[in-house]
Amino acid sequence: MVASPFANPFADPFANPFANTFANPDKRSKPGSAIAARGHTLADRVSRPDYALHFSALAERIAEGPDPCSALELLHQCVAVLGAEQGFLISFVRDSIDTAACRLMVACDPVWCQHYLEKDCLQYDPWLLYATRHSEPVVASCLPVGPPSGQAVVNLARAHGFASAAIFPAHSGAGLSRISVLVLGSSQPGYFEADGFARLRVGARTLAAEFHDWWLKRIRREFLLRSKFTADDLDLLRRQQLGHTSKKMAIDLGMTHQSINSRYQRMNQRVGVLNRRSALTLAQECGLLD
Repeated sequence: MVASPFANPFADPFANPFANTFANPDKRSKPGSAIAARGHTLADRVSRPDYALHFSALAERIAEGPDPCSALELLHQCVAVLGAEQGFLISFVRDSIDTAACRLMVACDPVWCQHYLEKDCLQYDPWLLYATRHSEPVVASCLPVGPPSGQAVVNLARAHGFASAAIFPAHSGAGLSRISVLVLGSSQPGYFEADGFARLRVGARTLAAEFHDWWLKRIRREFLLRSKFTADDLDLLRRQQLGHTSKKMAIDLGMTHQSINSRYQRMNQRVGVLNRRSALTLAQECGLLD
């Protein structure tokens, strides 16, 4: 069995991939721009004079922070501009040791999405496993699929329009607890293996990074709503970040050492972490101490 970083996912209304898929029902029959992509090589698609202009414009629109339905529409447009027929974006976020979330947004056959979730493919997906360990874009056929469970995930994708696929990871600066991956697919075998991948990677990598940043901003807002970090909590954590001990904090704040420890205990319990070090890491990764 392949060790999976996608254990213990929790769901919220927008984490439901079907909410994302069904937000734009007109796209279900023709994910991305399947008709436009068929019959053209990858080199044809990315050599167009307006290629860079189109993906730059899409990157700017993603950076503006669209609502979820608009973001889904932008994903469909990105798939088309990049010359693919299918695409999906998965973002993995670990808020603590025991709490993780996967957010799935799809611009492909919703039947694939349904089977992917029903078969618990997140646990065995070799493409996602690659994305958790590497930042370099890659054509999927270059990757080992591992045990039969991994091969089954790849076969499912191939049966739903990913005969050829390309993987574009996007990592934040906070380590491996904030990861997204954009996967593009084509029903044409060998499509991404042909000429044009070097030019494609520039556009796809840019858009994957913009979507990743968009997800992190949404997740940060969601986290603030549920974490209940107080201004006093963040003050303690900023002092901790500077290397202050509980004793120094107590002196600076005119409190006792025991009072500082009690505040930390209440904060850890409220936020759902084991200790003050975990609380600091969590606040840093969510950008609460910037």
